[in-house]
Amino acid sequence: MRDIGTFRTVDVRDLSRFAYGGDEARLKYDLASLRAQGLVEEKNLFRAHRSARKLVTLTAEGERLVRKARCLPHDQRIYHGFVKPKELDHDADLYKVYQKAAEEIREKGGKLMRVRLDFELKESINRAKEAAGHLSGDERRRLLATVAQEQGLTLNDGTIHLPDIQVEYETRDGEVERQNLELLSRNYREDGIRGKAAAGFKIYARSGTPTASVAHCATPA
Repeated sequence: MRDIGTFRTVDVRDLSRFAYGGDEARLKYDLASLRAQGLVEEKNLFRAHRSARKLVTLTAEGERLVRKARCLPHDQRIYHGFVKPKELDHDADLYKVYQKAAEEIREKGGKLMRVRLDFELKESINRAKEAAGHLSGDERRRLLATVAQEQGLTLNDGTIHLPDIQVEYETRDGEVERQNLELLSRNYREDGIRGKAAAGFKIYARSGTPTASVAHCATPA
């Protein structure tokens, strides 16, 4: 439930692979129990020319239970409910992208601390933009650059690019670092990808998704 709440929307197959070590029978049993208690909600996502996906999210009661259990890292945001139907297919892949990055971090001796989705980052940046609305151009840029740096982001040509996922972790040497992850989708334009790359994001490409030339080093998701 903690994993589901952290990423809001998770593919049941990925949950089986990463959280249950491939034990589908145990996962099905647990999900049936959680559904009966009104703690999770499932949805079948049908896609043109591709197989359907079964997705899962917490209900509001499920979110409350996870928070009450106090089993979360410090300041970890938890979500419930399906949002943005057109983006469900993309969002459901983020859990798998995170697992790839997390494995690399652990292999280097890092310790995972928390995950921030673009929902949370966007809230922080929008608050800063609203606060900077009355400032002059130079003052506004300085404020936004400071806020971006505090959030582990950068200000490039007046734009703060937001990643799909930001992973906060402790290095082997005890320093806190952040890694920004972006999953490309079919509606990305080349200039958008360039902006993400210039911001230092680690870029992943979905299987079967054509990528622009600037994303030649993108890691398959």
